[in-house]
Amino acid sequence: MTYDINTISQSDLLKLLLSVKEQYSIDEIDGEKARYELEQQEKALLRRKQLESEIAISGFSRNELLDTITVKSGKELLSAMENPGKAPRQLFGQYLYEGEIGFLAGDNNDTLSILANDIAFFVSGGGHDWENMSSLYIPSLYFDMGMTGTQFAHRYENANNYMPEIYTRAEIDLRSINGDKVLSSIRSQIIKSQAVSNPPKFIVIDHVSSPLFKTSQIKTFICELNNIKERYGITILLISNCLKKKKKKPIDIDDLGTSKALINYVDSAFVISSSVYDEKIKYVKQLKTSSVETLKDVMTVSSMHEPYPCFEYKNIKKFLAKYAPTEEHENITDYPEPALWVLEMTPEIEMKLVKMLKENNDNGYIHYSSYGEIANELGISENAVISYAIFNEL
Repeated sequence: MTYDINTISQSDLLKLLLSVKEQYSIDEIDGEKARYELEQQEKALLRRKQLESEIAISGFSRNELLDTITVKSGKELLSAMENPGKAPRQLFGQYLYEGEIGFLAGDNNDTLSILANDIAFFVSGGGHDWENMSSLYIPSLYFDMGMTGTQFAHRYENANNYMPEIYTRAEIDLRSINGDKVLSSIRSQIIKSQAVSNPPKFIVIDHVSSPLFKTSQIKTFICELNNIKERYGITILLISNCLKKKKKKPIDIDDLGTSKALINYVDSAFVISSSVYDEKIKYVKQLKTSSVETLKDVMTVSSMHEPYPCFEYKNIKKFLAKYAPTEEHENITDYPEPALWVLEMTPEIEMKLVKMLKENNDNGYIHYSSYGEIANELGISENAVISYAIFNEL
């Protein structure tokens, strides 16, 4: 057998050296070391063949598998957080951060759609002003499986001044294709959208709880979205009408039904539901986060119909920790939740209310026969007066 010294493999070279040593009894060659290195080479070759076999079964190319793994030191990660330009931004308070796959659940399609579009408007620089939202200007793409273009235009006919230029919408006709084709089409469209000059970096998929989809299909879909998310640096919000809340019981992951299995595949999850005291009062509750400690309290929001259907967030965020405890919205209590008076009162009304309540208790003298009388005089609800009095021990 002849060998080309320029092309001979390392394992063949080791075999050649061992053969020369045995044939000519050359002591300068370390036989044991050569045999050990040859064994390691053969084991490495076997591992490579096994890996190639696993890659072929998985359906991914070797480069695609390598792209899914990013190795960084702890120091690098901390350094990135210290740099404001690299730290992930809040896209919807602490409920959703840039670069995440988020999961928003609810029990009403209209409520979910309104909140999801609110978030998309905020992220793209439109909608009503909300704290920490004005600096965002991220192109968004909203996949809508719930409304037609005509229905969307009708809902937002008065939203022209609030509609961001970089908000786009993709309508999907669910009558003509099956679940697999829907998910495949969405995946392909997301990838295609990244080829334009100003690609959308915030993607909303409304909704993944369609009867067309099996849970196993959605799991695979989310895994594929994770790969796309990392490759293109996008944020994805999945919408699901899957909430099955039990009365008098706080919402938890079990209330998501079959969709609770999906929570393990996303970075963050939150829900929107109605307060047990008043269906008109909605609250947003966090179920999972990968960025910070899970919020113990909820964010209370109120519905608005002007200039278009949306939620009102003004003055709620700063009152959140003190005045919207979770248990007040999720359990029946003997008195209304403090969040009611937060929604109804201006600072001027609050000053008058404090004075009236204190006067009513001074020396046991009753100036007002009922909380209702105080409420009528101030132009607020009796429940708001009761809440304020109880919470502030007046």
